[in-house]
Amino acid sequence: DWSSDVCSSDLVTLHPGYEGRLHTHNVDIAIMVMSGAVQIVDDDDVQTVRAGCTLLAPPGRPHKLINALWTPVQLLVTYPSNQLETNYLE
Repeated sequence: DWSSDVCSSDLVTLHPGYEGRLHTHNVDIAIMVMSGAVQIVDDDDVQTVRAGCTLLAPPGRPHKLINALWTPVQLLVTYPSNQLETNYLE
């Protein structure tokens, strides 16, 4: 994990079978898929995103991540604040 007053990054591993809860954040979030593939649920739309791609989640936009594959997913999550707030909707 890296952070400063203006930017923070976290390296996150989602293990096979992981399903997050629908939530929003108070700031823009950039999620770079470093390895594997992840599904993002965004307003009832489901997309599979593979390594080398970046997901963007604007503030207040509901989303959740799912690893439906048999291998771990590595994500680099970056946001412009050291004050990340998460509001769970489910």
